[in-house]
This record gives sequence, structure tokens and C-alpha cells, in this order.
Amino acid sequence: MSIEKTVYITKAEYARHRGVSAKTITKHAQNHTIATNEQGLVDRDFSDFLLDNYTKSLIENPKASQEHRKRGEPDPLIAAKIANMDNSYLKARADLTRSKADQAELELQVARGTYVSKTSTDKAGFECARHTRDAVMSVPDRVGALLAAEESILEVKRILTEELTKALEDVISFLAEGEE
Repeated sequence: MSIEKTVYITKAEYARHRGVSAKTITKHAQNHTIATNEQGLVDRDFSDFLLDNYTKSLIENPKASQEHRKRGEPDPLIAAKIANMDNSYLKARADLTRSKADQAELELQVARGTYVSKTSTDKAGFECARHTRDAVMSVPDRVGALLAAEESILEVKRILTEELTKALEDVISFLAEGEE
């Protein structure tokens, strides 16, 4: 996934980029039909988006735009579009920043060696479950005949408890070996 950085350029560079005069870009900046930062630099990609939509609205409704320009006011439809675009742009920028932070955190975990992949945890979980199953399922084979010969219920419980404890201790030692 490629994460693109915001490109800020001067108004003169943006004018060359758009193929218009610097005076035209200055007017667009004053009318807020392009995006500039506090230093007056132009956000190239977002301004392209804004100007394309502004031009499209002029083509679709030239008379309304001319009336607003005569009065020295911005077109309310264009202003509303820009406001909505600005909100979605800010949300997209926030999402991008959050994604960059998440990616940086993941890279830090990998560098520190604290990141554990899902594949390795799935494999370890499967091996642990399989070893537990094998240890418990082998108990009847080992003590079945011994239990059948016993008459005392207490002795049967003692033998089963002892064998199951051994099986579970075997599982614990298996897990301890895996951690080393």
C-alpha cells in the first residue's frame, strides 16, 4: 500500500502546474477555491480537486455564478460543495495520519521483536491442543487393565488422578520447552 504525502507548492509553481497566471491563482486563493496552508503554500492535489469542481459548477450554472461575482460574493452552491469537500478531505487526512501511526507502531514492534504473527500463534495453539489431546487420550491405554482389576472406588480415583496429573504435567513441560 502506498501512502502519499501532501505536496505543498508556491502559488507561482501551482500557476505553472495549472497553466494559468499567478494572478489567477492569487484570486482563487482569496476566494478560497484552492487550498492553502498558513504559509500561503498551495496543497496541489486538493486544490486540483477543488478547482476542477469549481470549473464544473461554472459550466453547469454560469448565470448564477456571474450574478454572485458581480456582487463580489462566492457562489453559495460552490461554497457548500467546498465545505463538504473540506470535511471529507479532513476526514481522509485524519484517516491517513492514523494509518501512518498504526504502520509505524507495527514497524516498531517488529524491530523490537515484540510482534508475533497470527500464523505462528495459530501453529503454537494447534500444537499445544494436539499434545494435550494425545496426552489425555493415552491414559485409558496405560491404566485401563489396572482399573478393571481394582475393586475400590477410592483406588480407581487415585490411579486416574495420578495418571491425568502426569499427562497434564507432560503438557506443561512441552509448553515450557516451546517458550525456550
